[in-house]
Amino acid sequence: IDESLSELIRKSDTIGELLNTQLNVLTEKQISVIGGQKNVNSKYEVTEQERQELEAVVLRVESEYEAALLKKEEATGPELAALETKIAELANEANEARETLQTKTAVLQSLSGYRKQYENYAESLAKQIAAQKTMIEKLKLDTEQRTILYKTLTESIKTSQQQDMAHQIDETGRLTDDMADTMMTQIGASSQNRITSMLENHKEYEKKMAEKAGLRDVANEKFAERFSVILKDMDNRYSEE
Repeated sequence: IDESLSELIRKSDTIGELLNTQLNVLTEKQISVIGGQKNVNSKYEVTEQERQELEAVVLRVESEYEAALLKKEEATGPELAALETKIAELANEANEARETLQTKTAVLQSLSGYRKQYENYAESLAKQIAAQKTMIEKLKLDTEQRTILYKTLTESIKTSQQQDMAHQIDETGRLTDDMADTMMTQIGASSQNRITSMLENHKEYEKKMAEKAGLRDVANEKFAERFSVILKDMDNRYSEE
Protein backbone atom coordinates (compact mmCIF):
# COMPACT_ATOMS: atom_id res chain seq x y z
CA ILE A 1 0.00 0.00 0.00
CA ASP A 2 2.89 2.38 0.79
CA GLU A 3 4.41 1.67 -2.64
CA SER A 4 1.04 2.13 -4.36
CA LEU A 5 0.45 5.37 -2.45
CA SER A 6 3.89 6.70 -3.40
CA GLU A 7 3.27 5.81 -7.04
CA LEU A 8 -0.20 7.41 -6.88
CA ILE A 9 1.22 10.61 -5.38
CA ARG A 10 3.98 10.69 -8.01
CA LYS A 11 1.50 10.26 -10.85
CA SER A 12 -0.92 12.77 -9.28
CA ASP A 13 1.87 15.35 -9.00
CA THR A 14 2.86 14.73 -12.62
CA ILE A 15 -0.65 14.99 -14.06
CA GLY A 16 -1.34 17.90 -11.69
CA GLU A 17 1.57 19.84 -13.19
CA LEU A 18 0.36 18.99 -16.70
CA LEU A 19 -3.18 20.08 -15.84
CA ASN A 20 -1.98 23.38 -14.38
CA THR A 21 0.30 24.04 -17.35
CA GLN A 22 -2.54 23.31 -19.77
CA LEU A 23 -4.90 25.47 -17.68
CA ASN A 24 -2.51 28.41 -18.16
CA VAL A 25 -2.47 27.74 -21.91
CA LEU A 26 -6.27 27.53 -22.02
CA THR A 27 -6.56 30.76 -20.04
CA GLU A 28 -4.23 32.53 -22.48
CA LYS A 29 -6.27 31.19 -25.42
CA GLN A 30 -9.48 32.28 -23.74
CA ILE A 31 -8.14 35.82 -23.35
CA SER A 32 -7.07 35.77 -27.01
CA VAL A 33 -10.43 34.43 -28.18
CA ILE A 34 -12.41 36.92 -26.06
CA GLY A 35 -10.28 39.73 -27.48
CA GLY A 36 -10.81 38.46 -31.02
CA GLN A 37 -14.53 38.09 -30.35
CA LYS A 38 -14.80 41.71 -29.14
CA ASN A 39 -12.86 42.92 -32.18
CA VAL A 40 -15.01 40.95 -34.61
CA ASN A 41 -18.24 42.10 -32.92
CA SER A 42 -17.06 45.70 -33.04
CA LYS A 43 -16.15 45.40 -36.75
CA TYR A 44 -19.47 43.70 -37.41
CA GLU A 45 -21.41 46.56 -35.81
CA VAL A 46 -19.45 49.22 -37.73
CA THR A 47 -19.70 47.31 -41.03
CA GLU A 48 -23.43 46.75 -40.56
CA GLN A 49 -23.95 50.47 -39.98
CA GLU A 50 -21.90 51.27 -43.09
CA ARG A 51 -23.88 48.71 -45.10
CA GLN A 52 -27.17 50.25 -44.05
CA GLU A 53 -25.87 53.71 -44.96
CA LEU A 54 -24.74 52.40 -48.36
CA GLU A 55 -28.14 50.86 -48.98
CA ALA A 56 -29.70 54.25 -48.29
CA VAL A 57 -27.21 55.89 -50.68
CA VAL A 58 -27.97 53.33 -53.39
CA LEU A 59 -31.70 53.88 -52.97
CA ARG A 60 -31.28 57.66 -53.07
CA VAL A 61 -28.98 57.62 -56.10
CA GLU A 62 -31.20 55.15 -57.97
CA SER A 63 -34.23 57.32 -57.20
CA GLU A 64 -32.43 60.44 -58.47
CA TYR A 65 -31.21 58.49 -61.48
CA GLU A 66 -34.75 57.42 -62.40
CA ALA A 67 -36.05 60.95 -61.94
CA ALA A 68 -33.28 62.32 -64.17
CA LEU A 69 -34.15 59.80 -66.85
CA LEU A 70 -37.77 60.93 -66.79
CA LYS A 71 -36.76 64.56 -67.10
CA LYS A 72 -34.38 63.70 -69.94
CA GLU A 73 -37.29 62.59 -72.09
CA GLU A 74 -38.80 66.08 -71.96
CA ALA A 75 -35.58 68.15 -71.91
CA THR A 76 -33.87 69.79 -74.90
CA GLY A 77 -30.80 71.86 -75.56
CA PRO A 78 -28.58 72.84 -72.64
CA GLU A 79 -30.97 71.31 -70.10
CA LEU A 80 -30.69 67.95 -71.86
CA ALA A 81 -26.91 68.15 -71.82
CA ALA A 82 -26.92 68.99 -68.11
CA LEU A 83 -29.29 66.10 -67.38
CA GLU A 84 -27.14 63.65 -69.34
CA THR A 85 -24.08 64.77 -67.36
CA LYS A 86 -26.01 64.37 -64.10
CA ILE A 87 -27.35 60.99 -65.19
CA ALA A 88 -23.82 59.79 -65.90
CA GLU A 89 -22.61 61.07 -62.52
CA LEU A 90 -25.55 59.39 -60.76
CA ALA A 91 -24.86 56.13 -62.61
CA ASN A 92 -21.19 56.20 -61.55
CA GLU A 93 -22.14 57.05 -57.98
CA ALA A 94 -24.71 54.23 -57.93
CA ASN A 95 -22.17 51.76 -59.33
CA GLU A 96 -19.56 52.75 -56.76
CA ALA A 97 -22.15 52.52 -53.98
CA ARG A 98 -23.27 49.07 -55.20
CA GLU A 99 -19.66 47.86 -55.41
CA THR A 100 -18.91 49.17 -51.92
CA LEU A 101 -22.19 47.68 -50.66
CA GLN A 102 -21.22 44.34 -52.21
CA THR A 103 -17.81 44.45 -50.47
CA LYS A 104 -19.33 45.44 -47.14
CA THR A 105 -21.94 42.68 -47.47
CA ALA A 106 -19.23 40.05 -48.13
CA VAL A 107 -17.17 41.33 -45.21
CA LEU A 108 -20.28 41.35 -43.04
CA GLN A 109 -21.03 37.75 -43.96
CA SER A 110 -17.49 36.70 -43.00
CA LEU A 111 -17.71 38.67 -39.78
CA SER A 112 -21.05 37.04 -39.02
CA GLY A 113 -19.49 33.59 -39.47
CA TYR A 114 -16.53 34.48 -37.28
CA ARG A 115 -18.89 35.87 -34.63
CA LYS A 116 -20.54 32.44 -34.40
CA GLN A 117 -17.16 30.68 -34.38
CA TYR A 118 -15.80 32.95 -31.66
CA GLU A 119 -18.97 32.40 -29.66
CA ASN A 120 -18.55 28.63 -29.99
CA TYR A 121 -14.81 28.79 -29.18
CA ALA A 122 -15.38 31.03 -26.16
CA GLU A 123 -18.07 28.70 -24.80
CA SER A 124 -15.93 25.62 -25.43
CA LEU A 125 -12.88 27.16 -23.72
CA ALA A 126 -15.01 28.17 -20.73
CA LYS A 127 -16.19 24.57 -20.40
CA GLN A 128 -12.64 23.22 -20.81
CA ILE A 129 -11.28 25.61 -18.20
CA ALA A 130 -14.08 24.73 -15.79
CA ALA A 131 -13.41 21.01 -16.30
CA GLN A 132 -9.64 21.56 -15.97
CA LYS A 133 -10.05 23.46 -12.69
CA THR A 134 -12.44 20.79 -11.43
CA MET A 135 -9.97 18.00 -12.17
CA ILE A 136 -7.08 19.94 -10.60
CA GLU A 137 -8.99 20.58 -7.37
CA LYS A 138 -10.46 17.06 -7.26
CA LEU A 139 -7.08 15.44 -7.87
CA LYS A 140 -5.47 17.63 -5.22
CA LEU A 141 -8.22 16.84 -2.71
CA ASP A 142 -8.23 13.11 -3.52
CA THR A 143 -4.45 12.90 -3.17
CA GLU A 144 -4.48 14.70 0.19
CA GLN A 145 -7.31 12.61 1.60
CA ARG A 146 -5.97 9.32 0.22
CA THR A 147 -2.59 10.08 1.76
CA ILE A 148 -4.24 10.44 5.16
CA LEU A 149 -6.51 7.42 4.75
CA TYR A 150 -3.94 5.07 3.21
CA LYS A 151 -1.33 5.89 5.86
CA THR A 152 -3.98 5.24 8.50
CA LEU A 153 -4.79 1.96 6.75
CA THR A 154 -1.14 0.86 6.76
CA GLU A 155 -0.89 1.61 10.49
CA SER A 156 -4.13 -0.31 11.05
CA ILE A 157 -2.71 -3.24 9.08
CA LYS A 158 0.42 -3.11 11.25
CA THR A 159 -1.82 -3.10 14.33
CA SER A 160 -3.80 -6.03 12.96
CA GLN A 161 -0.59 -7.94 12.21
CA GLN A 162 0.77 -7.22 15.69
CA GLN A 163 -2.48 -8.26 17.31
CA ASP A 164 -2.62 -11.38 15.15
CA MET A 165 0.93 -12.24 16.18
CA ALA A 166 0.03 -11.60 19.82
CA HIS A 167 -3.04 -13.83 19.46
CA GLN A 168 -0.89 -16.54 17.87
CA ILE A 169 1.61 -16.27 20.73
CA ASP A 170 -1.25 -16.37 23.22
CA GLU A 171 -2.75 -19.41 21.49
CA THR A 172 0.68 -21.08 21.35
CA GLY A 173 1.15 -20.27 25.02
CA ARG A 174 -2.24 -21.67 25.93
CA LEU A 175 -1.56 -24.82 23.87
CA THR A 176 1.84 -25.14 25.55
CA ASP A 177 0.23 -24.56 28.94
CA ASP A 178 -2.33 -27.23 28.15
CA MET A 179 0.37 -29.65 27.03
CA ALA A 180 2.44 -28.86 30.13
CA ASP A 181 -0.59 -29.32 32.39
CA THR A 182 -1.42 -32.57 30.61
CA MET A 183 2.15 -33.81 31.00
CA MET A 184 2.27 -32.81 34.68
CA THR A 185 -1.09 -34.49 35.24
CA GLN A 186 0.17 -37.60 33.49
CA ILE A 187 3.41 -37.54 35.49
CA GLY A 188 1.48 -37.12 38.74
CA ALA A 189 -0.95 -39.86 37.80
CA SER A 190 1.93 -42.10 36.77
CA SER A 191 3.62 -41.50 40.11
CA GLN A 192 0.42 -42.32 41.93
CA ASN A 193 -0.13 -45.40 39.78
CA ARG A 194 3.35 -46.67 40.44
CA ILE A 195 2.99 -46.10 44.18
CA THR A 196 -0.42 -47.74 44.14
CA SER A 197 0.94 -50.64 42.10
CA MET A 198 3.82 -50.95 44.56
CA LEU A 199 1.44 -51.01 47.48
CA GLU A 200 -0.84 -53.44 45.71
CA ASN A 201 2.12 -55.68 44.82
CA HIS A 202 3.20 -55.74 48.48
CA LYS A 203 0.07 -57.68 49.30
CA GLU A 204 0.99 -60.24 46.69
CA TYR A 205 4.53 -60.21 48.00
CA GLU A 206 3.34 -60.85 51.53
CA LYS A 207 1.07 -63.56 50.23
CA LYS A 208 3.97 -65.18 48.41
CA MET A 209 6.11 -64.79 51.50
CA ALA A 210 3.35 -66.41 53.56
CA GLU A 211 3.13 -69.21 51.06
CA LYS A 212 6.87 -69.65 51.23
CA ALA A 213 6.69 -69.58 55.01
CA GLY A 214 3.99 -72.28 54.87
CA LEU A 215 6.18 -74.41 52.61
CA ARG A 216 9.05 -73.84 54.95
CA ASP A 217 6.95 -74.89 57.91
CA VAL A 218 5.77 -77.99 56.05
CA ALA A 219 9.32 -78.74 55.12
CA ASN A 220 10.38 -78.20 58.67
CA GLU A 221 7.63 -80.46 59.93
CA LYS A 222 8.58 -83.14 57.46
CA PHE A 223 12.20 -82.71 58.38
CA ALA A 224 11.29 -82.96 62.04
CA GLU A 225 9.19 -86.06 61.48
CA ARG A 226 11.85 -87.74 59.43
CA PHE A 227 14.55 -86.65 61.82
CA SER A 228 12.52 -88.01 64.75
CA VAL A 229 12.26 -91.31 62.97
CA ILE A 230 15.93 -91.27 62.49
CA LEU A 231 16.37 -90.54 66.13
CA LYS A 232 14.02 -93.32 67.09
CA ASP A 233 15.81 -95.69 64.81
CA MET A 234 19.02 -94.69 66.40
CA ASP A 235 17.61 -95.17 69.86
CA ASN A 236 16.12 -98.57 69.03
CA ARG A 237 19.25 -99.76 67.37
CA TYR A 238 21.32 -98.79 70.30
CA SER A 239 18.85 -100.48 72.62
CA GLU A 240 18.98 -103.75 70.72
CA GLU A 241 22.70 -103.77 70.94
